Amino acid sequence: MPSDLPMPDFWITYFLPLTLTLLTLALLCVWWVVPYLRRQNPVTALTILMVVGVFRNVDFGPLHGTVLPEFPDAVRWILAGGALAAVLLSLLALGLLRWRSKHAVRVVWLYLIVNVAYSLATFAYGFDSQAPHLGGHWYIATFYLPVVVVQLVLLFLFLRRDRQQLAANLTA
Repeated sequence: MPSDLPMPDFWITYFLPLTLTLLTLALLCVWWVVPYLRRQNPVTALTILMVVGVFRNVDFGPLHGTVLPEFPDAVRWILAGGALAAVLLSLLALGLLRWRSKHAVRVVWLYLIVNVAYSLATFAYGFDSQAPHLGGHWYIATFYLPVVVVQLVLLFLFLRRDRQQLAANLTA
């Protein structure tokens, strides 16, 4: 592609794919995911939702070159730190859910809070800077991050709705 061609507009390269991904995921959740999770034991449903967090390690990418060199170093470290926290909290939550520990719900709430803050910071950077330096990390921002947003919404709704059932199924 010749370098004299203008860069595509931010709204076409970032906002449109992001919006389409969120819309698609919302429809999939309404049509299939939520009905399926409602039929599961609350611990099983929560476990399924927490699996997404283990793959937040994709945000380590900016540390080893998936973004353009102009990508701010501070944001690289925010992404990596948030990713590490997400992975560790999700693994801890999955382990606690596996052993049906009563502490699992607290760790899932902590995961939720950390990831909401981390995801908001990531979205804010993308919209504030109009994402010019994302490079290959563009795929994470427009396809995987919406999966995380949907996961966080489902976790919040699930935790609020099924508190008593979860407490009854987590004893150790």
